Amino acid sequence: MKSYVFRDDPAPSKGFSEDIEILSKLDITEQILEVLPKALSQYLLSIDSKGESEALGILRKIWPLSPREMGAVLHLGGFFLNRMEMEDSVDDIMADLETLAVIDSKALPAIQPFVEVLLKEYKSKFNAERLAVSTQSSGLKVIKGVTHIVDLRPVVSNRIEFGDDATKYKPSVKTLVPVAILRLRLSGDDEFVFQMNSKTLLILQNSLKAIEKELEETVKFIGNEKITLL
Repeated sequence: MKSYVFRDDPAPSKGFSEDIEILSKLDITEQILEVLPKALSQYLLSIDSKGESEALGILRKIWPLSPREMGAVLHLGGFFLNRMEMEDSVDDIMADLETLAVIDSKALPAIQPFVEVLLKEYKSKFNAERLAVSTQSSGLKVIKGVTHIVDLRPVVSNRIEFGDDATKYKPSVKTLVPVAILRLRLSGDDEFVFQMNSKTLLILQNSLKAIEKELEETVKFIGNEKITLL
């Protein structure tokens, strides 16, 4: 194999061949090629579900694809961007695709613009940003998503104690108290769930605001040119 894309794994799966065939039949306009690299980069490098959703929204606005077609674009985008190296060239990658015979050679020119813009994206910024994201998220878990609910809980007087006879229990609801339940989805499919009242929510908000200011001041002190902002 001539390219680094296929050097370590020169036998693409059946799914890869199917995705390539789907891609070769899509209408890839200049407008799409202008937006595609940035949107794919955002999707692949996002550390949370919000970033992924925003990237998909950008793609869907300019490229009305079916779910299967969008899946092929995302899979191939990730395949190429995560396997490319700085030494790769479009000609070498296309030559390898022809050698591997993943699709009819006559269809290869249809996908070359896709590969070309991704290689340009990789060399201009994707590789550096991928390394930065990997460094930032290494060591500890990172938040991939946040959901919450607000609950009203009854304040019950004369609560039953362990060992009491429940048949004689007469609970009395005096009032209701609001409670917020926050669920953090972490990398590795872990979750962290906790609850807050209005006072602890204010404490959390204040702490997060303080952290935001500290990050901003750190960037100012070091200088933007020496920091990769994600």
